[in-house]
Formats: sequence, structure tokens, C-alpha cells
Amino acid sequence: MAGRVEVNTNLGLNDRLTPQASPVDTYAEPARSPMDDSLDRLAKSLAGFSTSIDTYGQVAAVKQSAADKQTLALEEAKIGGMTKEQIAKARADGSLPAYADPLKQAGIDAAVGSQLGSQYSEDTQNYVKTQYDPAKDGPIRDFLEKRQRDATAGMNPVQATQFIRQTNPLFDWAVGHQNDVANQQTVEKAHTAAYTLIGNTVTNSIKAGDSPEATVAAVRAQYGNIGQQGILGITEKDIDNTVLAVARDNAQTNPNFALALANSQSTDKDGNKTGFLINPTTADRAQEIITTANAAIQKKAKVDFGNSLGNLGAGAILNHTFTGLKPPSFTNADGSVTEVSPEDFSKKATASYLANSALVAKQRHEDPSQQMAREFSDLRRAGLQHPELKSQVNGIAAMLSSANVRDPEARAQLLTKFKTGQWMLNESQNSLQDYVQKQEDKDALATFNAFKTVPNADGTTYSDEEAMDFASEVSNPVYRANTHFTNDDQSRIDSLMGGIVKGTGWFGWGSSKPGNYSAIENKVEYLARGFIARGMDHEDALNKAADAVQKSSLIYNGVMLPSINGFTADDDFQPTVKSFVDDWAAKNPKALKANGIDASDIAILPLGSVNGDSGGHFRLVSKSGLDDILDDNHNQVIFNANDLRNKRAADTQARRDAAIKAAAKR
Repeated sequence: MAGRVEVNTNLGLNDRLTPQASPVDTYAEPARSPMDDSLDRLAKSLAGFSTSIDTYGQVAAVKQSAADKQTLALEEAKIGGMTKEQIAKARADGSLPAYADPLKQAGIDAAVGSQLGSQYSEDTQNYVKTQYDPAKDGPIRDFLEKRQRDATAGMNPVQATQFIRQTNPLFDWAVGHQNDVANQQTVEKAHTAAYTLIGNTVTNSIKAGDSPEATVAAVRAQYGNIGQQGILGITEKDIDNTVLAVARDNAQTNPNFALALANSQSTDKDGNKTGFLINPTTADRAQEIITTANAAIQKKAKVDFGNSLGNLGAGAILNHTFTGLKPPSFTNADGSVTEVSPEDFSKKATASYLANSALVAKQRHEDPSQQMAREFSDLRRAGLQHPELKSQVNGIAAMLSSANVRDPEARAQLLTKFKTGQWMLNESQNSLQDYVQKQEDKDALATFNAFKTVPNADGTTYSDEEAMDFASEVSNPVYRANTHFTNDDQSRIDSLMGGIVKGTGWFGWGSSKPGNYSAIENKVEYLARGFIARGMDHEDALNKAADAVQKSSLIYNGVMLPSINGFTADDDFQPTVKSFVDDWAAKNPKALKANGIDASDIAILPLGSVNGDSGGHFRLVSKSGLDDILDDNHNQVIFNANDLRNKRAADTQARRDAAIKAAAKR
């Protein structure tokens, strides 16, 4: 029979129930079953991964050997740095150990589950942030639950437990994230609606013809409609930002309205002035808008000025008053003045004139050829060139290859150039001097024209195709080089040449030959040889060659002028120069007497090099020796295009006055 047991309460934490032996009792310790330490080892393995392990497990864990703890720690650390794919590969190839001891294996499985859960959480967060679509993926919780189930399929319980423990926080995070997204979308929609409303208010006000000030008032009225007490419920600060955005977007296209918005002010409930430039948080943006708008206004002013400049010049060209017209200057925003160069004025005037030419043609009932003729004539009278025509009559010689002449497309282009050049010659005798830059192109065009217009001895001329073929062949030096001329051939050419060059406009108004007469004769003979090589009769060849030289060269009083690019040679160039020379001769009799000449012995050459461009400046020379002629004060005599224009105008007025006087006597 067991005796009574006394409990000593003073033992504190070391309380223990101990049976007391009585004199009449005997006590023997009962037999014990063998100890099973499986629970001890399992608790030790799971102690670091589950908060549900009891105190027994924690106590038992520390009893394991240091070697076991180190081994597990190394494996867990290794697994912690591996991805899901790396873990699967390690298991497949056997590099990830599978412990025979189930408790050690449980520890490894727990590490694997934890690592997979961590990677899964990161991947899922990225997906939810960037790709999740409720319409496709369903409600967020359902989506995460399914995704979690799919991920744990095939895991053992230990792995799954740790995986779920790692991934469960995703549910609350995802719901919160979706709420944030929804809230942000609501705010963005409100701001977008506000921007649309303010933008439409400004656009409609501009279309209605309202002033910038009225537009600002209309925008200000919208504050109450869309503010915190209105339909959108956004703050006044947000509305301010929206108005600035609308002003920014109008700064280039409607700068005056953008300026009004950026400069606008209002009075708050306390009577204080407020505005974008006053508010430190908006002042910089408002100033940027003002700067952009002012630049746009200045740019538009320049464009408008350029258009008005072009219109001014175009009207002057059409009315034949462009010569001598000085372009106006442009005043910049800072007060400085920009002068317009004559070249820019001419370009703008030409472009504007041609842009409006179709309307003029419609008003005047002109057909295309009449329109082109009018454009060509008007521009020549203004001292300008038609850009389309100029492109057509240059570059001809470079195209005169046998391949181009045989190719249908190139042949058509070449014929267009020839026909355009012929048309120009018919419109204006000296047009090739203005438009065609290279002498070989002038020669080719004049040759084509000669075959077309100068009749043969039998009265026949050539077709366009024949004339182009002849001009192409004659322009090829091979034909002339292979031509064999007998002494009789040369004598016939010389005798014919003597008759050709005695006409007015060749060797002038006097009897003596000019100092460079050989240049004219050589050029005529040069072309004639090519014509003869082509099988043409000597007389026909000389006549056509002479016509070609006259039309491809600028000749005054028998002196052939070299290139005069930069100067427009009007059709009355020679008569106007003669009138100028006659006036000069009358005013400088001493110079004529000293040189033993009269006005008929005076020629001109471009100022500077004999072969240089004139730029519209010329000097008087003697026809026989091409020496400079000095005035009564022994100064070189120089005149320019403006002198010729003034002389032409004076002669025209004198003829008008004479006609009026003659009419009055009748």
C-alpha cells in the first residue's frame, strides 16, 4: 500500500513529486520500455522551420551532435541560393543528397519548400504588377489559390508546408495592390476628364472667336464644376496643373491664349491675388510656357512677314515694277531690325509669283503655253529667272552620249530640253545668255534650233527627232576631227564667211573688224565643219552655223562677250547699250578725238577678266584693239545694269513724249 506523498513547495522550479518510504512499505522502480528517440530527432530537424514545434522539440534539438548541425546548415545554405529549376536538376542528377535518415531529409525538404516559396512569391508579385488581367485570370484570390495549388502539386508535406507558409502573405498583398491600382485609375480618370474638359473649353472658345481674356474667364468658371464640390472632386491644385498642361499644349499653336492662361490671376476668399506666376510651385512652369509662347509668336511674325514679302514682290513682278524695289525690314521682338537681302527678296518674290500664277492664268484665260510665256517674260523683265525652265535647259551636253540618244526614256528627256531651249530662243533672243550656264549647252541648243528654223537651200527644215540627232552628232568632236577638208572646201567656207559676218549685229556699225573677230569666225567654222561632216551642203552648213552662233553668243558691235552670268541680257540689250554709248560719246568729245574714234568704234567687255563673269558691270573698249577707253578726265569708263535700266526707261519716256507731242500737232 502506498504511503502519503508530501509536496515541498519551497523547491520552486525544481518541484518534483518523490514518493516517501514508510517503515512498513517497500518501493521498487517499475520497469521501463526502451526509449524511442524518433520524436526527438524529428523535432530537432523541424525546429528552425515550424513555429508549431513544442518545447520538447527545441530541447531535443540541442542534443544533436555538432557535426549533424553543420552538415544540415551547409545543405540548407546551398539550397537557399538555388532556383526552382536548379533544385529540380540537382535532385535529378543526384547532386542534392537524399538522407537515409528521414529526419535529416525532412530538414532538407523544409529548406527546399522555403526556397521555392520565396522564388514563387517574387515571380507572382511581378506577374500581378505587370501582366495580371482580371478578365483573363479571374478574381485575385481565386487566381492566387489556383496558382498556389498548382505550385504545390507533387510536393511532399514538408515542402508544401514551408512553401505555403512563405506564399500565404501574397493574398493580402495582392488585394491591397489591386485596391491601389483601382484607386490610382480612378484618380487618373478624373484628371483625364478634367484635362479634356479644360482643353475643350479653350478649343471651343478659340473657335468661337473669343478673346484670350474671355477664354481665361471660361476656364476659371470650370473650377467649381470639376473641383472637390463638383462632378470630379479633384483639388484646386490638380486643376491648376491641368490648366497649365492645356496652356503648354497651346503654346506653339495658339500662343496668345497660352500667354493669357499662364499670366492669369484671381483673388482668393481672403482678397489675396493668386496666379501661376505668383505661386512658387507653378511659377517655373508658367514662365516656361510664356517663353515658348513668345517664341512662337515671334516665329509666326517672321513667317507672316515672309509671306507678305513674297506677296509684295510677286505683285511687283506681275505689274512690272519689281526692278529697283527695296524690300522692307523686319523688327524683332527685342526691337532690333533685320534687313532682308536682295537675294532672299528675289527668292521669296519668285516663289510667291509662281505659286499664284495658276490663279492669274485662270483669271486671264491662259492656256499652259501662254501661262509659261507670261511667267518667263515677267521674270525676265524683273531680272529674275524661272527655276523650272532653268533646270530644263542646263545639263544638255552631258546627256549627249550615244547610249542616251538610243534609250527611249533618256531620249524623251533630252528632246524636252531641246524643245524648251528652242521655245526660250523664240521668246527671247538673249535668253540663253541668262539661263544656260555652260557654253557647250548653249551651242547644243543653238545647233538644234538652227536645224529646226534655218531652211536649207531647197526650203526644207528638219523634224524634232532629226534635229536632235544632228545636234547630238555635231556636238561630238569625233565628227569634226574625221572631216577632211580640201583647199577648195576651205576657200568656199572663207568666201561664205565673209558675206555672213558683214551683217548688222556681227561686226558692228562700222567697216572695221573688231579685235576678237576671229573668235566669231572660228566658232562659226567650227560648227559648220560638223554640219558638213554630217553631209550638209557648204552653204547650208555656214548659214545654220552662223545662226547658231548668233543665238548662243552675246555680241555687241561685233565683239563677242564671254559669260555674263549674274546679269539679265534683255532683248533690247544691244540697242540700249548703243544708246548709252552714243550719249557718252556726245559728252566726251575730247576722248574720242584723242583716240581717233567715234561711237561706232566703241565696244564693251565685262568688267575684270576678259573671260570672267560680268555680274552686270561692263567697261568701254575700242572695237579694234579691245583697249580700255578713258573719259575726258582719263578715268576708265564703267557702267552697270542699273545704268542700262535707267537708260532704257529714259529712252522709253522720250519716245512716249515724242509720240504725244506729234499727236498734239495733228
